[in-house]
This record gives sequence, structure tokens and C-alpha cells, in this order.
Amino acid sequence: MSAQSAATSAIRATERMPVKRSRWRISSTMVLSIVLLPIMLLGWEYWVQSGAVSKTLVAPPSAVAVSLYRAVILGGMWSDMWVTAQEVILGFLVGGGVGILIGSILGESVVLDRILRPYVIAFQSIPKIALAPLIVIWLGFDLASKVAIASTISFFPVLINTLAGIRAAPHEQVELMQAYGGTRLQTFLRVKLPNALPYIFAGLNIAATLSVIGAIVGEFLGSDRGLGYVVLSAGMNLNMSSVFAAIVIIAVMATILSTTIQILERRIVFWRRQGPTGSDS
Repeated sequence: MSAQSAATSAIRATERMPVKRSRWRISSTMVLSIVLLPIMLLGWEYWVQSGAVSKTLVAPPSAVAVSLYRAVILGGMWSDMWVTAQEVILGFLVGGGVGILIGSILGESVVLDRILRPYVIAFQSIPKIALAPLIVIWLGFDLASKVAIASTISFFPVLINTLAGIRAAPHEQVELMQAYGGTRLQTFLRVKLPNALPYIFAGLNIAATLSVIGAIVGEFLGSDRGLGYVVLSAGMNLNMSSVFAAIVIIAVMATILSTTIQILERRIVFWRRQGPTGSDS
């Protein structure tokens, strides 16, 4: 082997080394993340079973697992889960839809943005927990009030991200559409909206978790059904295992909704995952 060939081989081997280390780090991080959960659960179990804290205040994971089995497998909380899921999904759809609509309008009209932005900011600065009792009084204790609270909380991040995305459209693409005689609607649909989609999905991802919070807050204020009602009633009866079981289900529900939004983003905003040659970057 010549000296030049040996040097070339050494360079190529050196270039491959960071890739291997990077893959090892990713896999080790995943393993550590998976191992961390049982370690935390075992520590939690020991902490409660050793008497360091009263079981009437904190339920051990074993008791929570039994409550989850009764709630999910045996169907003890299916009706409450369905009620909360309806409130979350409808609140998310209403809040997200209105946020995209108003954000698009404000993004297209500088005049409307200057007129309405102070009112939008003022509305957002009001703690939603202060509005929730009024919404319950106005709309009653049924589904409508919970949907209204969830949509009110999830509305603002979608609006702000949509507005930012519309304004972030490349000027050269907008000018090119105008030069070829594109109408304002065509420019919006073919240039501004596609460029705003990553921003919109970022807002929707935030709204997904906020809509769950809004639904639970509404159930706290007045309801005889739903996971929020289960947490409240079980807490009053010091049934901590049911409280923690309902909290776990709420967290899983928020995670499922957020993951669904991320999957939809990867399907719809597919060009963000592709490099110049069309391969995944």
C-alpha cells in the first residue's frame, strides 16, 4: 500500500469515528431513559412502604397499578375518560381552528393587527382560571363550558405562532407570485400558508397540552363526570391510588394528543425532513 493510500484510509477512518460515537450516545441515552422509570418507581415504592410518608397522603406505585387496572382494564373509569376526551378534543379543535383563522387574518392585514393586537394581548394576560367560573355560570355545568375553557386556554399559542409564520414568508417568493399575477388568496395559499405550517404545528403542539389542562380545570369547577371530577372526589375521600391513577391517565391522554400532532406534522410538512436531493436530512 502506498503512502497516499494509507493516508486516505486513515482520513476515512477518522471521519467515520464521530458517527459511531454519535450513534452510541443516542442508543445509550435511550437506554438510560428507559431504565430511569423503573428506578424511580422502585424508589417511590420503597419511600412509601418504609413509612417515610403516610400512605394516606401518597399512594405507592403498586396501589396505583391496581387502580389503573381497575380503571382501564376493568372499565372503572371508561365513562369519565370518554367525557374528558370529548372536552379535550373539541376544545383543542375549536381553540386551534379559531387561532389559525384569526392569526391568518392578522398576518394578512397589518391594519387589523395594529387595531386588534392590544385586545388580544389584554385577553391573554387575564388568568384563565379567573374566567373559568364565569364561563361555567354562563354556559352551565355541561360539555359546552368545559369545551369553552379548553379552547380559551389553547387559543393564544396557535394564534401567535400562525401570525409569526404568516409574517415569516420569504419576500422573494411573495414578490415572485405577485410578478406572475398571483392574487392575494393564491399568494396566501401557495406561499404564506405552506411556510407557516411549521409555526402552526408548533402552536398546536402547545395547545394540545393546554386543552387537557383547560378541560380538567373546568371539571374541577363544576362537574359530576370526567377525570377531573375523579381526582377531586377521590382526593376528598383520601383515595390516593385513584387520584394518582386518574393523573396518569390524564398525562397519557395529553401525550397521545401531542404525539398525534407531531405525526401529522411529519406527514403534512414533509419537505422539512428532506435535504436538497430529496433524501432525509
